[in-house]
Amino acid sequence: MRILARLGIRLIFIWTSAIITLIVVLILAVQFVVLGRAVAKRKAALNHSWATVLLPLDEIPKRFPKLARNQAAMELAQLSEVLGIYRPPAPITSDDETRIKAAYPHEEDRKEFGRILPFLWEYVDKEVSGVDETIDPLPDPIQEFVLAHQQQLSALCDRVLNNELPRWAIDLDRPDDEDFTASDDLISLQRLLTAVTLDQIRKGNSSDAWRTVRAAWRIDEALSARPEDHVQHDVIRSAKLLVGTLLRMNPPLPPDLERFFQKDFKESFLLTYEVDSFNALRMPRSRGRSSVFDRFRFALFERSKFGAASAAASQLMCDAVGRMRRQSPCDDEVRGRDPRKSPEARSDPLVMVFLPTSSFHFEQLLFRFLIERELAETVLAAKSRLLDNREPCLAVLDSTVCPGARWDCRLSSDKGSVTISFAGSFESTEFKRFDLPLTHSWTARRTISR
Repeated sequence: MRILARLGIRLIFIWTSAIITLIVVLILAVQFVVLGRAVAKRKAALNHSWATVLLPLDEIPKRFPKLARNQAAMELAQLSEVLGIYRPPAPITSDDETRIKAAYPHEEDRKEFGRILPFLWEYVDKEVSGVDETIDPLPDPIQEFVLAHQQQLSALCDRVLNNELPRWAIDLDRPDDEDFTASDDLISLQRLLTAVTLDQIRKGNSSDAWRTVRAAWRIDEALSARPEDHVQHDVIRSAKLLVGTLLRMNPPLPPDLERFFQKDFKESFLLTYEVDSFNALRMPRSRGRSSVFDRFRFALFERSKFGAASAAASQLMCDAVGRMRRQSPCDDEVRGRDPRKSPEARSDPLVMVFLPTSSFHFEQLLFRFLIERELAETVLAAKSRLLDNREPCLAVLDSTVCPGARWDCRLSSDKGSVTISFAGSFESTEFKRFDLPLTHSWTARRTISR
């Protein structure tokens, strides 16, 4: 009897366990089907929303396919390393001086460049922010560096202009694995090239100046193909330096620089937010949960919340990007609308997790740049008319960036100088220190004589 009782208890335990397991499996299966349908429905809705703004989310992997770094990017890194601007990823952790010198043969060059960097920032910012074409000589530390590295700078420009565009590795499956020490080093290079160009303009070496500007633009053009938002922010900062340089140059514009004025910087900028949204939606939901119980609890109770939160964040980003794409930079309503400050994000902390940490305030940097670029295009067009012995201010100067705004063009009474100014309003708040003046003056006779 005791044996039968024990056997009965075991059978009851086995049957109970089997029933509980079956119930759990059925619950998970039903939830899997229900969640799958909900995910598919959300994905279809988001695909439709993003397609009306930029691209369907499904198109992102096609727009940014997995790519390897090309030879042009490797050579640019090597030449930048010789100048002391680029330092490859650390192969060692030791502080031993001998090993450091072996790993970094250009460490002294890097220290030398680091010493001129504060002078470079101050000089370039001051010169490109001027409202006329006065250019001061290079500070002594920069001048000495440029003279000491003249051959390397020339070789770098030649290589950039004669090679294919540099291309760095892209892998959306590894968004944090960057193939270059990033745009920071290349933006430092752009500042150096800007200083060199300004000095060449001051000395009247227009052909050398155009060559340096073209090399700088090719680097920016290559970087603008990246999917990372922080790289696009750096590209815009660098392109603003290019605007400041072009304002001080004379036509004709080289054909490859026409792409600078045709480039849709807004689309490249906004696409990075869609890439962020794409990555957030496919983020591994159970990452960091090692035990079976934790994974089960996440799948049963939390997965749907995470999926709904990432979808809500994606929709908020899509709405913000749509407003930015449709409206002009001079529309005050669109500027400053950060999805992280929306009621949906503030009411649900989980939604905030899936929104990009880089603020949408960067839109002010983009919009201000678009107006500054139009100023450079307007000035170059006026200079072209002067070179053709035509009045520089006769053409219609309506703004295409800000519909309804105009560019005022004034020729002095003695016809000796021309001033073009933006007759609209745009005030940066977050990035005022990067603003270029929306007015430019130059000597008309100097334009004709060059």
